[in-house]
Amino acid sequence: MERFTYYLESHWGEWAAAAFTVAAKALTILLCGFLAVRILGIVTNKALNVAKISPAFHQLIQTAIRWLGYLILIVVILGIVLSAMGINTVGWFESTGVLIVRALVFFVLGVALIGAFDKALRKALLRTKVDITLHAFIASAVKAVLFVVLAISCIGILGIDTTSLIAALSAAALALALSVKDHLSNLIGGAVVLFTKPFVVGDYIEMDSYSGIVDEIGLFYTTLKTFDQKKVFIPNNDTAKAKITNHSASPVRRLDMTFQVAYEDYFEEAKRIILSTAEESNMMLSSPSPVVRVCAHGQNAIEIIARIWVNWPDYYDLQFYMLEQVKHKFDKAGIRIPYRQVDV
Repeated sequence: MERFTYYLESHWGEWAAAAFTVAAKALTILLCGFLAVRILGIVTNKALNVAKISPAFHQLIQTAIRWLGYLILIVVILGIVLSAMGINTVGWFESTGVLIVRALVFFVLGVALIGAFDKALRKALLRTKVDITLHAFIASAVKAVLFVVLAISCIGILGIDTTSLIAALSAAALALALSVKDHLSNLIGGAVVLFTKPFVVGDYIEMDSYSGIVDEIGLFYTTLKTFDQKKVFIPNNDTAKAKITNHSASPVRRLDMTFQVAYEDYFEEAKRIILSTAEESNMMLSSPSPVVRVCAHGQNAIEIIARIWVNWPDYYDLQFYMLEQVKHKFDKAGIRIPYRQVDV
């Protein structure tokens, strides 16, 4: 060590030797201090386990002790560097150092408290009726605001005027908001959808020109899965403003179908066939009662409407079943389904 210092002094000058000495001393203290902080953390962890305190308070104490240990280590190394530069360490700490240490202590305690509050908030949200998709968004937003407040408070402790800083941050936030206004609109739209809950994941909805099963409600996009297994990504800003029909809002739906029979045929027989076909499907609900009645005298045919209640997952299966089976039974019974004719 002494030989290397002499070599540096003879070839590079006294400043190189002094810098090497300070660096070596600082590195030695850094390594020893880091090891001491780790050992202190292990000892503290065992002591807290024996004390059987709450996990949140346990984590808070451990974090505070660890960061305070690092803070003391930084102060010691800073003192070594200042002494090597010929600066009065005591005087510097009495003026500037105290403010820095105070700000660092406040920052360390603030980080520990924010971490504990974030965990408590996430647990509290699990006990509420707030949609689970919104939990991460709320927790992240609150955490970001708390960190901004903490940073401004630490800057104020250092004696720096925060009024101009807050004004600059406000201007920067406004410029950022204008540059990403579309994304912010989608973010706000996602929050609106999650809070108002016009639909949830798994619902079958119609939204403007789109329809499908809701696959995911994200912070920026709502994803629909169509019946042919396509995924449609709709910006939440459009979702919040769209006219939405939620077919899954009720566990049952009413299937409305209209059948046409010729004027020459017996419509009562047609009504009986339609009703019996619905009953044979085993998908029709008996309550509310189905309705099969003549609804109109059309230009070319008598129109019979069937209003059948069904569990919504069976809606389309029953619709296809009725169209196929009623046609077969009409053919067997000799009931004609007329088509429009034009005489020229």
